[in-house]
Amino acid sequence: MVDVYNKDALLDEITRRVIQLDSQRQFDEELRKTVQAYIEALDEITSVAKPDIEAIAQQVINEYQQNAKTAYGLSITRNHIFAAGAVFLALLLFMAIFTGKYFGLKEGLYGIAPAVNANDSQVNNRAQLIRAKLVQAFNQTAPLKVAALEHYQTTLKFPATFDELGYKSTDFEDGDLIEHINFTSAGGILITLGKGFDANTRLLLQSDALENKAVFRWKCTTNIPQLYLGAASSAPCQFSETF
Repeated sequence: MVDVYNKDALLDEITRRVIQLDSQRQFDEELRKTVQAYIEALDEITSVAKPDIEAIAQQVINEYQQNAKTAYGLSITRNHIFAAGAVFLALLLFMAIFTGKYFGLKEGLYGIAPAVNANDSQVNNRAQLIRAKLVQAFNQTAPLKVAALEHYQTTLKFPATFDELGYKSTDFEDGDLIEHINFTSAGGILITLGKGFDANTRLLLQSDALENKAVFRWKCTTNIPQLYLGAASSAPCQFSETF
């Protein structure tokens, strides 16, 4: 006898797979933006040509994929690719910083405002570094966004505490990139950035979970000045003074 299909189970599985696919596509886009941000920063503060930096980044990702497959006999996950590329590019970035290639780099790294008479090059260097550190913060909180998505998929409620997600606040709050994280009642993750940024710098990762009952997306808002975020059309977050 043919088993009778469980309609609810089928619909749940369809929903789960659609959400998983959408999450993977969003992650692919975040990965592309992350790597590109590091490439742009390295292009600004080193003498290495941009095509060479791009080639190095791709080589690192390819080598990590091959090494992981050899070591584990499994397909590498996107998170591994993301971590390998970001860590290597960050290493190059910090090496360039500590060589002191540009006068304004140290100020940018530690969130000190540029002098009033700082030239355009120094401001641009600081902007590149801020965007690169923002990407690091996104990377650090990526597992939290995934966990919130899975929690919502199961409960149809946005999480209010780390305990609901099986995490501790210290898993994300390192004091450097991230000082503090709160879950908002409107379905958002409010992040107070750490000492790597100016005081009272915040960003809000707002989901539309309370509006969309199936798949939801994230919108980033921050009080980092637009000057450092870049053009509004390509900035990693939307600037706002009022949140």
